[in-house]
Parts: sequence; C-alpha cells; structure tokens
Amino acid sequence: LAAMFRHYANWRYDFERMKRRGTTVLYSFLPEAAFDAFSLARGFMEFTRDLRRRPEEIARAAEDLTEGYLFASRAICTLMGIKRVEIFVHRSSTDFISPETFRKLSFPSLKALVERLVAAGINPILHCDGNWDMNLETLRELPAGNIVIQFDGPTDIFLAKRVIGDRICIMGDVPPDMLVLGSPSEVDEYCHRLIEEVGKGGGYIMGAGCEIPPNARPENVKAMLDSVVRYGYY
Repeated sequence: LAAMFRHYANWRYDFERMKRRGTTVLYSFLPEAAFDAFSLARGFMEFTRDLRRRPEEIARAAEDLTEGYLFASRAICTLMGIKRVEIFVHRSSTDFISPETFRKLSFPSLKALVERLVAAGINPILHCDGNWDMNLETLRELPAGNIVIQFDGPTDIFLAKRVIGDRICIMGDVPPDMLVLGSPSEVDEYCHRLIEEVGKGGGYIMGAGCEIPPNARPENVKAMLDSVVRYGYY
C-alpha cells in the first residue's frame, strides 16, 4: 500500500504539471474490468476451461469485485482531481469470447460498475480492444450520455456510430499501422472521413486505435492532430 500511495502521489504531481501546460488529462485511474482481469491472471487456456467448468462462479466473483472497484475509483478520482476512469476491456471482445458469453458472464459486472460510477459523478471510458461489432447492441444498455468507448482497428467504427452513436461517445480509430507505415496525406484523408462520418452530430473524440505506437512517424501524428483543427470545428 505504501508503494501504491507513493505511485499515485507522483502521478498527481505529473498531472498537475500537465494541466499547467494546458494539457487535458484523460483519466485518473485505469482498472481492468473484473472478468477481463480474471482472464489475464489465469491465462487464456486455463480461463477458457474455467468458462466451461464454473461459469456461475466467474460471473458471481466479477460482480463481487464491483464494490472494491467503485471504492478505489472514487478515492483515486478525488486524489487526482479528475472525474474520469478508463476501464480496460481486453478479453471480452469476440476475438476471445462469444457474444453470448459476453452478455451472460462479462457484461453484468461491467454494466453494474459503469452505472455506479456514473451515479457517483465519474465518467467511465471503456478501452475496448478487439472486434466488438456483434456486441454493440448490448453496449447500448449502458447509461446514455455519460460514457466514452475507445475502439481499435478490428471494430468497424462506422458501424459503431450507427448502432451506439446516439447514446455513447466514440473515440478512435486511426490505425497504428497507418501512423507507422502510411503517409501524412493518407492519415489526413482517413481522419477527415472519421470527422465527417463518426463526428456527425457530435459525440466523437479523434484518437489513435488503442494507442499511438512508439515507432509512429512524427509527421503522421502531426497530420492526425492537424486534421482536428482543419476539419473538426463546427
């Protein structure tokens, strides 16, 4: 615990420095969704066996973690002064589990956590790696107007706009390979399309798919940032 508090004290110091430079800090805390934390901790093969042998225990344990996640989120958001939490949902996409397994075992605890965070005045940002095309209808059940979902390349972000764009803010999805291997003109063209189609009517944040890779070409990252100024204002 002492090491954890030292870590967060340093984090707060860094956040204050960022804010003084005019940078908006996205989140104060980044927990793993409970179901996904089990998958990562057990390893994919062992967790796959768990899903067949003891699915009810997994769902129940994930729901039991909600109170602890809520307590930690509220405490750290207060300490950092930023009322946003990014929740990693790494192992719940259809790259790993079926839509039926997601709805039965992963989504109930995720929905409970999101709803309680929203009730506490904290905006959840869901970092959804992998393909979520077949889970988009389920995500519509999350509280409207309070959530950001960040997608990466496997999810059709244009489909996501059509299915959940009236309820949930969408973030992404400039592909990492484009930032590394593409040209500034290609990045500009794709960003323009994202702003025109996904940004139509609002509810969109320009960003890289998952994250900006360390070997991204600086001129491509600049083209992505410049596209917001060029096309992104109403």
